[in-house]
Amino acid sequence: MTLLKGSTYLALMISSTLLFMMQPWVYSWLVPHFGGGAHLWAAVLVFFQWGVALAYLCAAWGFSRFSSRQLYLVFVALAGVAIWQLVDLLTLSPGVTSEVPNFGQVLGWLVQKVGAVTLLFAASPLLLQALWSKAGLQTPSRLYGWSNVICVVALVVYPVLVEPY
Repeated sequence: MTLLKGSTYLALMISSTLLFMMQPWVYSWLVPHFGGGAHLWAAVLVFFQWGVALAYLCAAWGFSRFSSRQLYLVFVALAGVAIWQLVDLLTLSPGVTSEVPNFGQVLGWLVQKVGAVTLLFAASPLLLQALWSKAGLQTPSRLYGWSNVICVVALVVYPVLVEPY
């Protein structure tokens, strides 16, 4: 049981940190390719906010309808798509064009390249909470609190430790 709790907190820490560090990283990666500007930051902001909202919506709908095994299989499938997107993202560049893409084009590119990754990182804490609840472990609200604390730490750490390098 201690191993389960320890691995749950570790997974929670990793997914929450990566979710909130990914937004500024993706934006800074896109600037040289798509040009800076308000439309780019707005598209990235909207994409990540809707990604988190979609993860919560899927969680609310799916956790009451699926068994623990089915939730696990959905999570593994989402992880597979996310890994494929990450490999694709790291091996391909969006390409430099002479025209600046509009808001919709940037959103479409984000969905195609990091949509599953965002859903995976946003849904992980929710999935862990649901599995803890279904297993009869302590109240999952403690995990929710830890997730929020880790997200705040990630927001503080990114500009200080990651962005300068």
